[in-house]
Amino acid sequence: MYIALVDFPHRDPVPLLPQVLAALPQVRAMAGCLDYRVLSDSEAPDRLILLHRWQDKPAFEGYLASEHFAALGALLRPGMTAPPVSLRLEAQEDILVTG
Repeated sequence: MYIALVDFPHRDPVPLLPQVLAALPQVRAMAGCLDYRVLSDSEAPDRLILLHRWQDKPAFEGYLASEHFAALGALLRPGMTAPPVSLRLEAQEDILVTG
């Protein structure tokens, strides 16, 4: 599994959330996408965190080359107050605990 956490400050993220959330189903439908979420930071309301889980690195790289990635960047980048920090990890699932 390939995981990416993208963290960035934004001038005013709240008005953007409906547009970002509307784009999620198309990204989640991409080949190899296991999950894609937008998170907020309760201690820093001006920050957004994008959590990606992909089947593997090539699937994630396909997303980076996609029109969905370009459109999301065009939406988010103008309001970023600092460059995004992207932590990318290869992970092996150990166990899934529910309940």
